[in-house]
Amino acid sequence: MTENASNDKVEEEQDTPWTDDRVRWHEEFQEEHEKQQATTNQADDDEEEEESAFIDPFKDPDPFQSFQFSFQVDTSKITTTCTKSGGDDDDHRKDQHQENEETIKEASRTVDIEIRGYKTGADQVWKSTGLTLWRAAEHLCQYMAKNPDIFQGKSVLELGAGLGLCGILAHKLGARKVCITDGDSDALLHLRENVNTNKTATTINTLPTNNNTVSAHQLIWGKDTTERFLRSKQQQQQPFDVLIASDIIYARCIVEPLWETVDLLLSRRQDNNPPAVFVMAYAKREVPVSIEFVLEYAQAAGFSHKLVDEHPDGIWVYIFQRNNNTNTAL
Repeated sequence: MTENASNDKVEEEQDTPWTDDRVRWHEEFQEEHEKQQATTNQADDDEEEEESAFIDPFKDPDPFQSFQFSFQVDTSKITTTCTKSGGDDDDHRKDQHQENEETIKEASRTVDIEIRGYKTGADQVWKSTGLTLWRAAEHLCQYMAKNPDIFQGKSVLELGAGLGLCGILAHKLGARKVCITDGDSDALLHLRENVNTNKTATTINTLPTNNNTVSAHQLIWGKDTTERFLRSKQQQQQPFDVLIASDIIYARCIVEPLWETVDLLLSRRQDNNPPAVFVMAYAKREVPVSIEFVLEYAQAAGFSHKLVDEHPDGIWVYIFQRNNNTNTAL
């Protein structure tokens, strides 16, 4: 990290007190969850889950955890400009040879990220799931590292970021601007610390930029809250080229506000070349909402989708875009 980057603190703002347990223990979610559990006939497991919900202050004296990652980035897809000084033919051929050697060496590069949060089993995670890291985030990052051209030079926003791993990687891949958001006010405290720790003035291709910024903000999904968010950021944010999210689907009641938010964020684009996209990683888990339901709602909201990556453990990466785009990335 450079000295300038370390001195450039993430701006502070007043957040609305809100934690995602309000959604996860929503009445609709509870009823569907109870029905699902009844059909599995796992009463003993249910009793154990109820017991584990009680907070035990002596359970773990150190609930915090540092998460360290190294992503192998396919830099052959990164656009770079290399200017060579003039000279005679021999010098020019020598420079060209050195440039070719450098290109081969830079076919891939490792990007290291370290973030801090809570252990997955910590009591605090029962209230705010964004306080820890979930498996779909790492899988989405692996997809991003293989396709850095999607993010280089783009304006990127992450939804439901939690600890911010994917948004931080987008920043390190050379995104022009990155806005990392979460609705949970507890998660935002750790998110801003992680963003500040990982800010850098140098992108993946080691070219310093004057307009490579990353910030963290609160964004609670829904039409009204998203409109307020956009008004508050009107002087700071340009239209977003790419939205990203991972492991954000855990209840049916959040699907409608999610697509209201996605629709508003992508509707700010005045041009469709290239089209704005939403890249989402979905992890299969025991929750009363399926990926089929999410995809059907996306289609009804006017979005087409394409499955671009999948993992045997039940993680899928989809790219969504508006149906009214004359140009298409799908």
